[in-house]
Amino acid sequence: MSETENPAVVEALAKMFPSDDPLDSVNFDVTQYINAMFPNEQSLSNLDEVILELSERIEAHEEKAEVSELIRDGNQDGNRSEEMLGEAQNDLQNLVTAIMEIKTRAEESERMVSEITRDIRQLDQAKRNLTASITTLNHLHIVLDGVENLEKATADRDYSLVATLLPGVSNVIEHLVYKDSVEEIQIVTERMEKIRSDLSTFVTKDFSAAFAISSKEKLDIQNVKSACQVADSLDISVRNEVISSFIESRLSEYKLLFDSSQEVAWFDKIDRRFAWGKKALMDVEGRFGEIFPSSWEISERVAVAFCKLTVQMMSGVLKQRHQELDVKLLLFAIQRSRMFEEQLAKRYSGITLTGSQKSEENRPKSTNPFENDFVSESGSQSELSETKLDEKLAKKESPFSRMVTCTFSNYLSIYVNAQDRSLKELVQRFVTDFAIESSQTCEVLPSCADLFVYYKKCLVQCSQLSTGEPLLNLSKIFAAHLRSYGYNVLMNNLPINTKTSAAQSALSQMTALLKEESATRLTRHDLALTCLLLNSADYCIDTISALDDKLIEKASPEFKERIDLSPEKDLFSDVIKTSIGILVQDTESACGPAFQALLKTNWAAFHNVADQSAYVTAILKHLEEQIPYIRDLLANSRKYFTQFCIKFASSFIGRFTSTLFKCKPISTIPAQQLLIDTQVLHSALLNLPSIGSSISRKPPISFTKTVSSKMCHAENILKAAMNDHNDPAQFIQNFKTLLPDGDADTFKRIIDMKDLRRSEATSLLEKYRGNVSTVEDTEQYSLRKLERLIKNRL
Repeated sequence: MSETENPAVVEALAKMFPSDDPLDSVNFDVTQYINAMFPNEQSLSNLDEVILELSERIEAHEEKAEVSELIRDGNQDGNRSEEMLGEAQNDLQNLVTAIMEIKTRAEESERMVSEITRDIRQLDQAKRNLTASITTLNHLHIVLDGVENLEKATADRDYSLVATLLPGVSNVIEHLVYKDSVEEIQIVTERMEKIRSDLSTFVTKDFSAAFAISSKEKLDIQNVKSACQVADSLDISVRNEVISSFIESRLSEYKLLFDSSQEVAWFDKIDRRFAWGKKALMDVEGRFGEIFPSSWEISERVAVAFCKLTVQMMSGVLKQRHQELDVKLLLFAIQRSRMFEEQLAKRYSGITLTGSQKSEENRPKSTNPFENDFVSESGSQSELSETKLDEKLAKKESPFSRMVTCTFSNYLSIYVNAQDRSLKELVQRFVTDFAIESSQTCEVLPSCADLFVYYKKCLVQCSQLSTGEPLLNLSKIFAAHLRSYGYNVLMNNLPINTKTSAAQSALSQMTALLKEESATRLTRHDLALTCLLLNSADYCIDTISALDDKLIEKASPEFKERIDLSPEKDLFSDVIKTSIGILVQDTESACGPAFQALLKTNWAAFHNVADQSAYVTAILKHLEEQIPYIRDLLANSRKYFTQFCIKFASSFIGRFTSTLFKCKPISTIPAQQLLIDTQVLHSALLNLPSIGSSISRKPPISFTKTVSSKMCHAENILKAAMNDHNDPAQFIQNFKTLLPDGDADTFKRIIDMKDLRRSEATSLLEKYRGNVSTVEDTEQYSLRKLERLIKNRL
């Protein structure tokens, strides 16, 4: 099969060069092609044209003869490439053969070199072995001499010589080879172990004898220093035993003097304990500071041991006599213990406790660990200032912190209970002295600051003693006395009988308003007292937040989530709400006579519209007197003054609107007069926060929205009542336009304002209900009416 006859090639060519010409078809049939071109004799008349066309196509193909030649040349080049590939394969085979010959010759050369250098390698190994043998013999000679000298020095207790020889001999033995197989080396090693064992025994005994309290021999300082060096070269347990022996000798007298059976062991004489410890540490620093190596930190170790022994001894005393411990003595003992811990922290790095060495720059420079001595035993109990206490709390605790004071952790309930009693007495004193405090010129009750200053002092003290359960219990006591203070000092002294909750108080005020009862006016002193209590409650809320944060900050992680003073903040918030309610009620109650005058006005006699009515003038005069006075009293609580203005405006407008509904008969002229009055009150209320002030401030947006919304509603009621009722459809349409949220009840009340005949009123109401196409359920209607009434009143 030729290339052109290959189906795949044919298909590829058809895709690359698509053609509809029959001459390009693979299945070209000449006879069929001619018959198609000349189907009959008449078609032969076009024969010349067909021949001419075919001739042109043949010439065009001949012009492309160069392409055919190139294809033939390509085929010839392909054949040449195959020949060149064969030649390259032959050359590659020859190259592989040559490489294999080279590899064979290299292996032969390597074998010859190895045979030549065999003797040289043997000589080199012999040299190394000889050098090692000579070195080992030298080491063995040194060790033998050193061991003999060490044995003699050990027998003579010559620690100076031992300290010189022991490190070197031990180092050489460690580097001896074949010590497990050579008998002489094994013997030397065993002799060395015997020397180290003897030295351990001798050093321990000699230290115990040298530092025994009963020893009368003069201390050989040089020999002891050498013994310390020897102990450093021995096992670590020897050094520890030496140190323990020394510390035991230093503290043996302390155990006897301050035994639990001794009167001096009780906490009223705790200064003597620390005075003895101070003297003992100064003696260690002065007499033995140069004997022991600095790396032993012997003075710090004595201090740590003294603290641990003190905790053990004081714990025993507490178990026996804890009933005699009162809070004053407890705090005295804790204070003295903490002062001693602070002195230790100033002097020592704490490396024996933490294992980390302080840098030289941070190490204390003083050689006297107790530069700041204790106060005398006869002196009164000193108390650190609050500033210093805060600074101490901010510092990072040292390793010595709580090392002694932890003794009292299980007895801190005495302190907490004492604070409970003290706070109870303090709050009771605040209750008793309230009349005197409230008569003073002040923005906040002095007792508020006094209470939280005492809280801060307790918090600082307790956090120094414990940040665990005692601090949690203290927070609960804080909460209890905050509630007591809030009820007994603030809430109960508001100028109303308010032993009930704020919500109940607000409900009683609302009930009084609904019944339109005239409330008793407050005096200027009562207003000042109310604002004073409001400011005090605001101060307490802010300070409680800070106190809560500080308690959580100081408490241990497991107790943080259990500290919460939110209920106490809510209590003081209730005091503020009740105070604002009292101010609102009093300010509004003074408007009662004006509202009564509005109700008693004979609107049927009105035939002309005048300036603002007399009742409006009376209301404005009252506001100009009352509001500036309250604003000055709440100068430092602007947010609550704003709340007062908003609540007063809402309550006032609600009552004013209710009063408008009771006015009758309202025709066009009376409605216009009332509309003028309403607009005057609208402007006055918008300016309420700045009324009577030389400085004009833009009222808060929330206040402006409240006043505008409610007063526009009142104005629209009057506009609706002003319309002519003789055209019911237009009257109803005007009502719906002016009061889109109005309902049948509002519509009925507007009809009542017009004081129509019963038949006219009933007809209008029926047409309105038919117009809106709604019939409300009686219960839902009543609920909506009650909700609207409450909203207007509050």
